[in-house]
Amino acid sequence: MTRRAAIAAMLMCGIAGAAEKSFYKGPGIFSTRPSETKSLQTIARFGPVGMGIDLIQPAFVMKIKNIEEGSPADASGKLKKGQIIETINGQKLADIDPRIQLGRIVSAAEATDGVIKFVVRDEPGAKTEEATVKILEQLKKLGKKNPKTK
Repeated sequence: MTRRAAIAAMLMCGIAGAAEKSFYKGPGIFSTRPSETKSLQTIARFGPVGMGIDLIQPAFVMKIKNIEEGSPADASGKLKKGQIIETINGQKLADIDPRIQLGRIVSAAEATDGVIKFVVRDEPGAKTEEATVKILEQLKKLGKKNPKTK
């Protein structure tokens, strides 16, 4: 047996043996096309706003996952689970990791008036509504100071 034939035989035996002892069970976990309704990512808590956000395919559609009781989002009286967020302070999610963009929105609000404005709709094609969330009250409860005030 030539050296090449021996190597080929060892590789074939190794591949066959690996297939028999595979630790994979059930269907494959990877998909070339993600579900259009499944959350791509969940932001469990959007800072001091007091809400969770699901990012849904395609192209990061934002949906309110939950509203924390007693939070600034709850105090707005207009935000509720399942609503689609069109914009936050006039911004749509685009081009970068949404956690970075959402963090920047909160940071800018904390450094100024503490107001975050959401434009939401109950379902695709429904009329939009604006909801204002005031996070400064929440920051005061947590003992943080507005950098703009001394």
